[in-house]
Amino acid sequence: MSQPNSDVGEFAERLFRAQNFDEAFHAFEQQVYRLGFEGVLYTFIPRIVLETHSPKNLIYKVSDTYCPAYMSHYTEAQFGRDDPIVKTIAKGTLTPLDWWVEVKSGQMDEAGKNVIVTAREDYKVVNGLTLPLMSSARGIAGASFISSENDRLFEKLKSDSLDRLELSTRMFHAAVQSNALHAEPFIRPFIKELSQKERAVLRGLAEGKPMKRIAAELNTDIKYLDKVIRHAREKFSGVAVDETAKLNRNQLMYFAGLMSLLDWLDSQPDHTTRY
Repeated sequence: MSQPNSDVGEFAERLFRAQNFDEAFHAFEQQVYRLGFEGVLYTFIPRIVLETHSPKNLIYKVSDTYCPAYMSHYTEAQFGRDDPIVKTIAKGTLTPLDWWVEVKSGQMDEAGKNVIVTAREDYKVVNGLTLPLMSSARGIAGASFISSENDRLFEKLKSDSLDRLELSTRMFHAAVQSNALHAEPFIRPFIKELSQKERAVLRGLAEGKPMKRIAAELNTDIKYLDKVIRHAREKFSGVAVDETAKLNRNQLMYFAGLMSLLDWLDSQPDHTTRY
């Protein structure tokens, strides 16, 4: 079940050679299996989602072995709103979270307990472990691992593998967060609907250009740019066109900067929608 410490070095090499997120996740997934766990989920939730309570679905990457039936239930039941592990990480916890230890702690509300109890009782996800990886102004991130082992064997698995699992997971997370292309799956939902004009205005504002200069460069006027910015705010807030945007312009720029949005945009071919 456990492998020699040299496996961490081999994993690091495969991770370094990854050309995109899928290759990096595949390397991570294989490392998780070597350490004895049966499935893995990784997620990064931008602070913009937590602050605005955007209705956009949480974005996560899962291995094929991470109980697809439960993940479908999780999405359909909108468990992301009540997930006690997500809430705990959002409060700043960065220590490993054993799901059933957390349930037994008595700190969860009934909705939170239901998220974990459903996994065990309805989908045979007997045990789970989450490693919080980030809780900052940029957002929160974590990786979860599942096992069908009973409680006693799961404790042994953690004892044998937790140190290497933490090291490997933090290496993977660092690779994803430091590379705009690796982070692309988690950024795409928030920018895929931006038009060329919205991107150009957003980039200009982030570069510190005054509105008058941006308007001149785009051959338009400031009144039109205000309309473009309003539409961008609506899209980032995840609201309908007839609803009030939850972000003002300064918040929009703050979150866009934290998400390395412009770095991502600059690395992509121009395939935006027309405004």
